Amino acid sequence: MHYFSLGSIRKNLTFLVIVAVLPSLAILLYTGMEQRRSSIETAKKDVMLLTQTMAQVQQDITNSLRQMLVTLSLLPAIQTMDVKASRKIFSDVLRNNPQYHNVALIDLNGMVLASVNPFAG
Repeated sequence: MHYFSLGSIRKNLTFLVIVAVLPSLAILLYTGMEQRRSSIETAKKDVMLLTQTMAQVQQDITNSLRQMLVTLSLLPAIQTMDVKASRKIFSDVLRNNPQYHNVALIDLNGMVLASVNPFAG
């Protein structure tokens, strides 16, 4: 019987070790690449979910503000442009809605008639 021989025992053992280790290295490499691909897909889904959630929150804030402004526009003090009463109303609105920084009553020419926080300039 003649076995495959590379020459010395040392060369044969080295060859056998390489042949024995290569499949496990290939499996580790493949598994790592699959985990990387899976992590990238998960990250993409998470970013999309976060983006959609932030967009919905912004839309809700915009709708809330629109509703508040429509309600304010129906008040008689605002419609008649009563500066003193408007300033009081705006102050109450800002006290109860700290997410807003200012509310102002502006005439058709763009002049600020009433504002809780005065404009600089």
